[in-house]
Amino acid sequence: MTMSVKMLNDIAVHAEGLASEAVAMAEALRAVVDDCAAQVAANRSPDNPTGKTDPEWLEDAQKNIVPPEAEPGKKLTIAEVRAYVAERTRPENRAQIRAILKSFGVAKLTELPEDKYEAMMAEVAKL
Repeated sequence: MTMSVKMLNDIAVHAEGLASEAVAMAEALRAVVDDCAAQVAANRSPDNPTGKTDPEWLEDAQKNIVPPEAEPGKKLTIAEVRAYVAERTRPENRAQIRAILKSFGVAKLTELPEDKYEAMMAEVAKL
């Protein structure tokens, strides 16, 4: 009988710990939701009065973005290419970007030869 009481006591102690962790998780989730709401409010603009960042709105916005062309005599840097690709990367097109890299014979953007920078940006612009 003593063993059963000890086991019940252990269960009660663990249940109390789990309950306090659940409360902490709920508070953390509330903070995330509040932060998301603040970001949506901050993203509202004349072009996007709803503040939504749904895929259709993003696609329409990206259609208006033209890839920068290198000035005569000026070469693009890997940082410029990386920034351009990062701006256009979405979870739904990451596989396509990997496929573009593979078509250039590389696995990572940093492995891309300098003479392929403009072509890479042009392919990413089509997404």
